[in-house]
Amino acid sequence: MSGLRGGVEESRERKVALFLTLTEAFERGTPVTQEEIFAELRIDEFPYKGKVPTKRLAYEGAFDAKRQKFERDKADIRDLGFQIETLFRDDRTGYWIDQRTAYAPPLDFTDDEQRVVAVALRVLGFGSAGVARLFVDGPVPTSGGLAYSAAYTPILAALHDRRVIRFRYRSRTSKQRTLWPLRVHVDGGNGYVVGVVDGSEQVKGFRINRIESEVEILGETFSVSEEQRTLAREWNPHFDKDLEPLRVAIETNEAYARVLPVGEAIVRLGSSKNGRVRAKIDFDGLVAARYALLECAEHVRLLGPEAVKKDLETWLKGVNRPTKLEESAIRFPRTPSGTDTLGPTLQLISAVYQAPDGIKASALADRFAMSTELVKSIMSRLIALQLASDPTTYLVQIEQEDDTDDDVPDPTYVRGSDYEARTGSRFSPLLWRDLFEINIALHQASTLDKDHAITSAIARIEEAVGDWTKVLGVVEPPFLQALHEAIADKEQLKIVYAAESESQFTTRSIEPTEIRMLNGRFFVRAWCHLRADWRNFRVDRIVDVVAKSPRINQPPADTSLNWLSEAGDGGFDVVVVLPPAQRWVFETLTNVQWAVVSDELLAAKVAIRSEDFLDRLMLKAGPGCSVVTHEYAAAGRALARTIEKLL
Repeated sequence: MSGLRGGVEESRERKVALFLTLTEAFERGTPVTQEEIFAELRIDEFPYKGKVPTKRLAYEGAFDAKRQKFERDKADIRDLGFQIETLFRDDRTGYWIDQRTAYAPPLDFTDDEQRVVAVALRVLGFGSAGVARLFVDGPVPTSGGLAYSAAYTPILAALHDRRVIRFRYRSRTSKQRTLWPLRVHVDGGNGYVVGVVDGSEQVKGFRINRIESEVEILGETFSVSEEQRTLAREWNPHFDKDLEPLRVAIETNEAYARVLPVGEAIVRLGSSKNGRVRAKIDFDGLVAARYALLECAEHVRLLGPEAVKKDLETWLKGVNRPTKLEESAIRFPRTPSGTDTLGPTLQLISAVYQAPDGIKASALADRFAMSTELVKSIMSRLIALQLASDPTTYLVQIEQEDDTDDDVPDPTYVRGSDYEARTGSRFSPLLWRDLFEINIALHQASTLDKDHAITSAIARIEEAVGDWTKVLGVVEPPFLQALHEAIADKEQLKIVYAAESESQFTTRSIEPTEIRMLNGRFFVRAWCHLRADWRNFRVDRIVDVVAKSPRINQPPADTSLNWLSEAGDGGFDVVVVLPPAQRWVFETLTNVQWAVVSDELLAAKVAIRSEDFLDRLMLKAGPGCSVVTHEYAAAGRALARTIEKLL
């Protein structure tokens, strides 16, 4: 075994062993201290020779080094949504994990419900980091769904138990908030937690991707009035605005006026002599106006008010300003493979628990895009850890049906024989976030398909966990149905398209093959005859469909599974430093690596598919965000100057 693989195995086993130790502490009712963990927690020594590895302490070395490794492991566990509670008893600081803070109640979907769940997760791209692999056979796209946030799991667990939560939130300033959570509201791909602000009677909503800290579940429970519950059910992002909307005047051409990416509240003022269209648009405030106008700046002329012009000028002048920080000074955590984390290990366990008759190593390998040998290695270590842990612990009741010998070519793994009797209805293999993603995917699928199984699956989820989610119906762009029909009938379409990066519209002949949704927007994958390549098109930027016809020739095979988000051929990695308040801009991208530079600065390593994409990313990120990868240190500046002149 190589040193690298040995390090991966050691890291995984240490985290799993710590996880089991903390869950066992809760079952015993006795929190375990850091000192006890350092002194007693043992794992196999990696790499090892022979069939019997040597046991050694999980945390070794100087105290500061052990402490840092311990804190990193706790952070990884918390990122999966498990609450590590800190308890102070008899001058001792101890820790434990109640698994129910992350695992949702069990559900018994019918075969039809399983089918629609799998279709919704696959087509809409939800749950690609976890739950989709429990329902979808074959490859799972990594693009689509909602922007990831580790905050969802503790929020949903607190909703179920009616527990108070506390977190740091960024609006105009960063403040600590204490909230009595009542529901999660999803609108346009953005999630909000809605509840009563502690110490007041006010019902407010907080955008989840602006939460800057771990969401802490407090010990207190709460009760609210029926009036407050009604207000929470009716809340929307515009609900608690006490200011007049900010009205912005713009001018654009007739065609682009039809695809303005600002949603609603557009008041057309007529056309000028040169055929340009004038309009007024209402926004919640300067921030909302800024991001909407940056997206369409090359197609519109801003007429007023002056405050918006000044805000945009200040923003554009601050795009990707130079920094003295060197890329070589940033240390990202080593992640040699997406399968080498605690999360996929728990997913393997969940997959076994989802299969009452057992599941083969090869089937797990196919589902989780691992090698069979890696699956066997992980599962054999779990079985070995089981022997050293409390036999009443839920997670470790995995057995190898064929033999305990690692030499079995394709072993079958089954959940423990006393699983049903022991666990009853206490646990399921689904995390709270899993049920949330299934529920959102089903709600959005219900706008496209009226299958009764979708309705019954939603009802089953909400009966088990409570009516804690409100999903606004997705607004379908005008030509979505025409694209669906062209895909079904294998047709070629001639469209007029408003590309974000081009000042003029183009006429394209496309052969659409698939539609996906990402953060509330529809995208279509199509062979573009103009570019002679596979391209992604935002459906709401299609100005018109002017003709359709049968396909003449079969286009080349599309080899891109994750076409909506992957860097693709010619892609490259870029490192950006940014303040925590701007993390949300980068979280919507896939495969982002994070590092902490200081208390006020983070670093993100991002896979970029083109320089144009990077320019627009930095434009959106704005002041305080800088590219430290030398070759792209000027990204976005020229675009910012161009837009400044247009304004």
